[in-house]
Amino acid sequence: MKRSKKILLSLMTGAMLFSVLPNVASAHSNPLSVNEREKKEISNEIEQLLESRAAIMISDEQVLHESQFTSRNADIKEEQQRNQIAQFRDGLKEVGETYSSTRTDISIINSEKVSDSMVSLRVKEETYLTIAETGVETGYDAEHEFILEKNANGWDIVEDKQLEPSGLLPLGVAEEYVEEESLYFDTVEMDALDPVDIEPESIQKNDNEIEEKIVTAKAGGYNYRAMANYLEKYWSKYNSAYRSFSGKGGDCTNFASQALRAGGWKDKAGWYKNANYW
Repeated sequence: MKRSKKILLSLMTGAMLFSVLPNVASAHSNPLSVNEREKKEISNEIEQLLESRAAIMISDEQVLHESQFTSRNADIKEEQQRNQIAQFRDGLKEVGETYSSTRTDISIINSEKVSDSMVSLRVKEETYLTIAETGVETGYDAEHEFILEKNANGWDIVEDKQLEPSGLLPLGVAEEYVEEESLYFDTVEMDALDPVDIEPESIQKNDNEIEEKIVTAKAGGYNYRAMANYLEKYWSKYNSAYRSFSGKGGDCTNFASQALRAGGWKDKAGWYKNANYW
């Protein structure tokens, strides 16, 4: 009888553990989530941050700012970036280009749990700037990964991991703020020609063609002679294969880009209004 009671007690204990354990496991497997109301609040906060950066292109008012991040390192990086944007703006002003207004829109692409208190939000930024001299609106788009931490009152921005360069800085400077692990750098690398690898396919191969390839390779893969020939050919008669921007802020940059392409520059895919792409 006592043995039967012990067996029954063991079975009951096992059943209780079986019924409790799945619930415990379920509680731990639930990811940290961001509801729709919180997403809206976070979007507004991120939008304000990005808009304040863009506003530096108009005045110094937003160069000095209150701490935007809970991470000290991120805040130092932000301060440096804002100062560089102001310097770039002043340089553009010296050559006669200023801006009268800016606007920024963002959209959340996805969110992922980082830890029990942190999430990662992948965000697409679209920022527009109006050129004061012409009224023409230009702009750029760029993806970011924002790290946020949950607190008693909501969410704090910990870090802005930029996945693509901003249009508020010269491209070479803007790329310094792009995360090294970003896929962006996989899309901008070019395969340079090596002069050592250039050999005639046969002894009948045209010597001038060989020389042209070697000159191109030594120039880093670009054929400057071809660029000059293009400029000479089309400076007075427009190449109808390309869209013209005459009367819409000027066609100089577009024309120069065509010549660069003729000399071996590769297209870089991206939003057509983004100054970092063509």
